[in-house]
Amino acid sequence: MPSALKPKSQQLLKSLREASSRASLIALWEDLSSLTRAQFEAELDYAVSKKPGKPKAAKKPKAPPDLRPTSQIAFVLRSEKGMSDDVAQLRLAQALLSSGVPRAYIPEPGTGSLEDWLDRLLIEVSSSTAYVKAQSL
Repeated sequence: MPSALKPKSQQLLKSLREASSRASLIALWEDLSSLTRAQFEAELDYAVSKKPGKPKAAKKPKAPPDLRPTSQIAFVLRSEKGMSDDVAQLRLAQALLSSGVPRAYIPEPGTGSLEDWLDRLLIEVSSSTAYVKAQSL
C-alpha cells in the first residue's frame, strides 16, 4: 500500500520508529492529534528550550507579587518552571486533563494572559489542585 505521507515525513517517521517502540509512537500520535497547530508549535518550542547539558546554578526566585492563588500558580509556572505563558497554559491543561479534570472545566489554552487564563480556570478547578499540578510539571 503506498504511503499517504510525504517523503520527508516518511523519513522522519522511519527515524522515530528506529529510536522508539510502536506503542510509544502510537501514544505520541494520540497526544498530538488532539492539539491545535498553535499548541503543537508551543510544544515544539518547549521541547527545544529543554536543552541537555550542565545544569545552571539555581537562583533563588523572587517572591510572587501577591498571595492570590492566580499569582502563586503563575509564579510557579514562570519562575520556577521557566515556562512561557502559552506553554504554561498548555502543560497545566494537559496535566489537569490527565488527572481526571473534565475538559469543560479547563479554558482553551493560548487565550489571553496566563493570569486571565488561571482566573477562568479557578472558577471550576480548586486552586490547590491547580497549584499542586503546576508544581509537578
